[in-house]
Amino acid sequence: MKKYLLIPLFLFLLGGCDSDNSPKKMPDIYVYASVNGEDFRYEGEEDYFAENKTYASQFQLGAFTSDYAGLAFSTEGALTGKSQTLKINSAMYSNSRYEDYSSGDYSNAGKPTNGKCTITRADNDVVEGTFSYDVYNEDGYGTKKLSIRDGRFRVRYN
Repeated sequence: MKKYLLIPLFLFLLGGCDSDNSPKKMPDIYVYASVNGEDFRYEGEEDYFAENKTYASQFQLGAFTSDYAGLAFSTEGALTGKSQTLKINSAMYSNSRYEDYSSGDYSNAGKPTNGKCTITRADNDVVEGTFSYDVYNEDGYGTKKLSIRDGRFRVRYN
């Protein structure tokens, strides 16, 4: 008798499982990173910028989750339309109105970013890639360091 009770229970539990194993579609626009182990996630069409400045030989990317929270960086070298790795020469991160970090040119020198941005795709108006860098409190001269790691992005640029 117990066998007959267990079979419907098993079927009930099995039917409640999500059997959709298809991969989830990534958003069209995103910037993700790990900030000292905490997730930074930006998805959407607003509150970000991505510019390829060939006249200044730099690529700039920034994404903001509120008026005072976000990250941004600028590279040494512009996009070429091919896969490439660019040195990040200035960067910033802020998580509130009162706590911001920077390095490189954003802080009028400060400590170096130790960063790089690897472009994996750049065609028409979409660019994808990865990034990592370090930023410091006190306009880039402080001792408290944040490490931005495992960054990845897909954005439209101009």
